[in-house]
Amino acid sequence: MNGPSDSLRREVQRQCEQLRGTRASNGLVVDTALEDGLERILDVIGEELTRALDRGRTVEPDETIARIDAWAALASYAVVRTYGPESPWWGGRAGWRASAVNKLRGLAGRLGSELEHAAVSLGADSWSVGVSFPAGLAIALSWSTGTTRRKTQWHKDADAVLDRWHASLERLRSKMPRD
Repeated sequence: MNGPSDSLRREVQRQCEQLRGTRASNGLVVDTALEDGLERILDVIGEELTRALDRGRTVEPDETIARIDAWAALASYAVVRTYGPESPWWGGRAGWRASAVNKLRGLAGRLGSELEHAAVSLGADSWSVGVSFPAGLAIALSWSTGTTRRKTQWHKDADAVLDRWHASLERLRSKMPRD
């Protein structure tokens, strides 16, 4: 999966600027047209994300997480430009439209499956992609200290090699003459 292209990032920025230019005369109202525009932007992001996911996994897990963060940041940019501080929301409707939240949840679900794959590979104890108002999407990974981490296949293979080596060493020790 690739991150969002620079051209997509510029297009999302351009569309957000256009939406801000179509605000009501007082400049402070989130209205139906503004929320419709946000949903169109989220649709474009979703279509591009689907194309990126269709290309498959081709990078290391830490790079995958960076790319997931980039997609989440792009969607969040559009949401914050609509609902966040310095947005028209501060004088407009309370909350946000359920259909916009559903679009964000769809993006979160698609990013979540990629995040799970990368998080397991990195041995993370937990991970999530959440939707938060007014910021959009949030990515979280955690590792616990003092508890047994989930082991990646590499860790399991290394443990198996060490176990075999220790067993061989014990067999050799048992055959050695004692003083």
